Amino acid sequence: MATTVAVYPREGTTYPDAAGAPITAAGAIVDVSKYIRDAIGAGFLLTFDPLGNYQPDDRTDTGGGSGTGSLSFSQSVALGSSVGSSGLVATTRGALSEGDGGGGHWYWSPGDSTAENIGTCCGASPSGRWLRIHDGEISARWFGAKGNGATTLQSYSYSFSGTPYSFSFTQQTADGVALIKALNYLRNIGGGKLYIPAGTYYVYGCLGQIDFPLEIRGDGIGKTIIKNVSSAPGNTDGYGIFLVQPQSTYTSVGFENLTLDGNGAARTGLLERVTYPLAVYGKTRLRLTNVESRNSPVDCLLIYAENSRNTSVQAVNCRFDSAFRNSVSLSGGWNQQYTNCFFLNGGQVQGGTLPGYCLDIEPDVPSNHMEGLRFSNCHFQTSLNSLAGGVWSEAEFVGCNFVGGDGTADVTMPWLGVFSGGHFAFRSCKFTDLIHYRGNFRIYNATESGYYLGTQYVELDGCHFEGCGIAGYGPSMRVIGCTVMNSAFPVVFTGDSAQSLEVRQLVMTNVVDAYNEGNGSNAAFAVTSYVEGFVIIDGVSIRIDPTKLPVGSDKAKLDLSASATDTAYGIFLQPTLSGIEGRVANVHVSGYYRKYPTAYSHTLDDNKFRDWGTPNLPPADTSGQTAGPGSIYYKSCTMYGNSV
Repeated sequence: MATTVAVYPREGTTYPDAAGAPITAAGAIVDVSKYIRDAIGAGFLLTFDPLGNYQPDDRTDTGGGSGTGSLSFSQSVALGSSVGSSGLVATTRGALSEGDGGGGHWYWSPGDSTAENIGTCCGASPSGRWLRIHDGEISARWFGAKGNGATTLQSYSYSFSGTPYSFSFTQQTADGVALIKALNYLRNIGGGKLYIPAGTYYVYGCLGQIDFPLEIRGDGIGKTIIKNVSSAPGNTDGYGIFLVQPQSTYTSVGFENLTLDGNGAARTGLLERVTYPLAVYGKTRLRLTNVESRNSPVDCLLIYAENSRNTSVQAVNCRFDSAFRNSVSLSGGWNQQYTNCFFLNGGQVQGGTLPGYCLDIEPDVPSNHMEGLRFSNCHFQTSLNSLAGGVWSEAEFVGCNFVGGDGTADVTMPWLGVFSGGHFAFRSCKFTDLIHYRGNFRIYNATESGYYLGTQYVELDGCHFEGCGIAGYGPSMRVIGCTVMNSAFPVVFTGDSAQSLEVRQLVMTNVVDAYNEGNGSNAAFAVTSYVEGFVIIDGVSIRIDPTKLPVGSDKAKLDLSASATDTAYGIFLQPTLSGIEGRVANVHVSGYYRKYPTAYSHTLDDNKFRDWGTPNLPPADTSGQTAGPGSIYYKSCTMYGNSV
């Protein structure tokens, strides 16, 4: 199909005005229909107008002239060459076919030797080139990309050499070739902006190395889709989509309004190889806005940038959904901020593989720590192992939502979080498991030498836990202004090399240790072996309220009859805690002696159901006595104002 083109001299008035008024210019005006083919730019069809009149909205000869004929490709090049330095300007109405979005304005550049790419240069000849007139953003459609969902592979050899990865390919889809040509053009001019219109663009392997300033934008999530073909191997490095790895200079790269689909569910032989829809290394400053990466044969997003104050990641309104391994893996790169993002379905593609997290923060070695990670108003849900985990890093979570209870047949999974060996803060976050009511948020003490050894801590400030408990196994912890309710998993702090603990303004309602997570303490709240630092517990309410228990079949999930223990205490404080200093003040416990066993039709037994397990104080249901010091020992300990 021919593509309509207008060609006219560059001197004088060269473009029709907005109203489409006729143009009159000196010299011959040529109406051209041009069919630009991949790499060869075949035949011109020309109509000559000797009177010099051109009506831009009328493809017929309006000047009344005669002399209609056709020119071969070589003759059209000769025409451009004969004009000499003055050149010609042409307007095309398509790239491969009329109306395909690849049209634009061109000029003849005598003697030009620019490599032909269809999008910005065509008509290769010893005498010159046709070059596109443009400024700023380029379009993938200029280079022949159609976005029509075609998956046919064609022979196309390309390779690139970079750090840490270099790849070589011998085939690609037609859309993949077009995108590679567009990216190569931007690399050759030092960077720029690429627009990919709505459509589904299948690609085979990685589209080359992005090591230059680049912005790629589409028309929106689910509208502009770049997707691996199902025949792309899942067990061979390089069969992802975008690989960002600038090594020599700090480089800004951005993606906006598009979906990347690794097609992991349809690919065979999945292994932990470099098959990411988006992988980022080196000296990168990355921006992601309204981007979805999904269905990955490994991770939806890998960040392994240089650990430097000069690197950064800013992700806003993004969605990382469904991966064979982790939805997102952060292995390197400082100053990363994720706002209003979804981290979903880690380890859910083809049965998954470990770690199987929605978010995994894991530098390769303890000494290669990561700093300045922040997650604001983000959502984590459904994973094979843990919703989120982190080690050897500094990270803050603000206003985030962790939803557990699904993603695996194991009712103890997924953990809602597992963190160790760093500085981690959670502020105004919500943790829920309303399926099994035994979700857990775990903190471990990393013993490997590294940047945070001896200073590691976790802070929970203003967080709400429902159907979920807390387990601190070692590092310093600060729990301030939190609530825990309706959980078969307790709040327990233990560990042989534990550091300091501070708990203030904690309200716990209907919490039991139904599965002996407290190592025999059998209590909703337990401190068993903090031995190195301070223990401060001040302002804690632990109670059973039958009116707030789960309803229907969910109520039974907090019943000890379905668990490995038949004992329920409200609080257990390990005797002979030999910390530096301790204080237990303003603690109230009630409902475990009478209200809990009554709600579940258990026989009252003060050996099995007690408000205070250790120290052993009278139950609140039978006495309003205020507790004395009890049998708890610190080097310097006070215990006062506590009630039962």
